[in-house]
Amino acid sequence: MNLILLMVGYPPAIINPKERLTYIASLETAQTGGTKELYEKIIFTAARRSLDIYLKSVMGKNIAEPEESGKLLKIGQLAKIAGETVATIRFWTNEGLLEVADITDSNYHLYSHEMVKICQKIQNFKKQRLTLEEVKKLMAKTI
Repeated sequence: MNLILLMVGYPPAIINPKERLTYIASLETAQTGGTKELYEKIIFTAARRSLDIYLKSVMGKNIAEPEESGKLLKIGQLAKIAGETVATIRFWTNEGLLEVADITDSNYHLYSHEMVKICQKIQNFKKQRLTLEEVKKLMAKTI
């Protein structure tokens, strides 16, 4: 998989030890004819994280720097700041609208402060009474 990513110009997808069990389960599901969605999402996140590390390195930044705005947000903290329910944040994450920055040892999702802005964009689209698919398309254009 990483060879293919490298051949088309992407960095290797480095799977965090915390994500390993989920990664293996999603790979098995995809290989046995099930949905590939979770596997693709995990690989996308891992490749993006690797690309961020490479870009920080090229720009001379410390790759171990903490998040720009401080520590990561727990799902409840993000929900409170965004004025949404935890269930809504979880749903948006599962639909690919929000990106998980890290996963704790207890398998809790952590979010960057950038996701607060993303939540605000989604809320603005909701006010326009757009469908989920329309929101996804518009979010893809703005990212």
